[in-house]
Amino acid sequence: MESSLWPWIGEYYGRLEVEPLDRNGDSIEWLAFIVNGEVVENNSKTQEEPHHYTYENQFDTNTTYHWKVQAKDSFGEVSTSETETFTTGGGCPYLYGWNGDSYKLINATMPQPILKRYETTSYQEAGILKSRDGYYDLNLFQKLPEKAWINNLSLKAVDHPKGTEVLTDQTCRIYTIADPQPVTATDEEGRDITNLLENQDQKYWTSDLEGRNFENLDDLVDHVTLTLPERSNSRIKLIVRGRQTFLAELSLWSVYHYILGTPNFGYITGLLENDAPSSLGSAFDNAFGRFSSIRLQYWNGKEWIDFRRIGILKAFFERTVVPIDLSKIPGKRIRLSMSAGLYDIDQILVEYSQARTMISRTLEPVQAVKYGEEGSENVLKKVSKVDNRYAIIRQGEYIDYKFRQMDPPENGMTRTFVLPTGGYYYLTGPEVPENRIYNLPLAENLACNPYSFEAWILSRYAYPENYPYTEYFQMSTANPPFQTSR
Repeated sequence: MESSLWPWIGEYYGRLEVEPLDRNGDSIEWLAFIVNGEVVENNSKTQEEPHHYTYENQFDTNTTYHWKVQAKDSFGEVSTSETETFTTGGGCPYLYGWNGDSYKLINATMPQPILKRYETTSYQEAGILKSRDGYYDLNLFQKLPEKAWINNLSLKAVDHPKGTEVLTDQTCRIYTIADPQPVTATDEEGRDITNLLENQDQKYWTSDLEGRNFENLDDLVDHVTLTLPERSNSRIKLIVRGRQTFLAELSLWSVYHYILGTPNFGYITGLLENDAPSSLGSAFDNAFGRFSSIRLQYWNGKEWIDFRRIGILKAFFERTVVPIDLSKIPGKRIRLSMSAGLYDIDQILVEYSQARTMISRTLEPVQAVKYGEEGSENVLKKVSKVDNRYAIIRQGEYIDYKFRQMDPPENGMTRTFVLPTGGYYYLTGPEVPENRIYNLPLAENLACNPYSFEAWILSRYAYPENYPYTEYFQMSTANPPFQTSR
């Protein structure tokens, strides 16, 4: 009996891959044990084929679990896999909103600004906000060993026709969605994955890293090819629902901590922050952009041509909109090209309907208080607008901020909130001792030679049992000090 667990298990769902060996192909019964102090999953199933099993409960982020699988075949023979461990991922400050009963997790924020010079504002849609004592109440919580500089927090209230949804692109342009359609999709081997991507159901496409040669450039990238439905409207909205895998956080931690050791954290960040005009800074920018983005491509009859990029998706599944003018693209095929192993894609849809009338209003916070080890601090002036003032939150700290309640939307309209969060952050742990790891030539090679970092990190991500980084990558997590729900 063979089994494997995909290295990333997120805040919401994990996937267990079980491939039993049975002499005549009959069904088998198997038990999955996933343990963190106590058994959190003990599931008996019967399957006729090797399958993917979706764990229907929720794991904590950045927590180490132990797992094994026991199988019984049609002859009554029992085999058990070795016990292995996995550590869940998920980075960036977490945003919670009051839903009438508790603070509900909305999403992680700011996935891209890992340096000050990458500072930006990210946007989350939320329909769950309920007023309390005349205010909309939100908490921005630093769950992980990170230090975040928060520059601006605001709220956009978007009223739109009932029966439509509101989504944003990664520049906070707001779109109404009324009738999204599925697309025909194939993976890089030409296999039909349309059914896998047509529903929002946590049954997602992910890269198969088995058997890849990471010294081969073609094996460092993966693709999903879309064939769009026939329509007369040339302006479409592509809707992609996906998330980062654990590879994203492993990559960031390796750059900040593993290659040179945590005591040299200031040295490496200083180089990356202050040396941008140099070849090292430019090489890092190019490598980071190439590695982290999803490239949209069209086929010109001879080769695939890049025409748009989707920036970093967050650690939890989110939907992002990409407007596309098909009149400028030959044919009906579009390809999503990305670093192998970096993203899970749950759903891809296309919207052809015209934009609907909507009303958008922006509110500034009326209260903003930081809570941390040193007590509380009024940070309203630091987070009310984009400027050079920042509220700093470290692991276990949070900002509670509020907006005045609005009158309800007009008849025939419903309301969605869009929550901008601006700033940047550093990953401050887990720490790696200086006397264990220090390889400046390796760091320079990985930054300056195209695709060197991808080859280096993918071999470690795919085969962690062969590499010592697992001795250090045991990330701690803080529990929110306020009432939460999922």
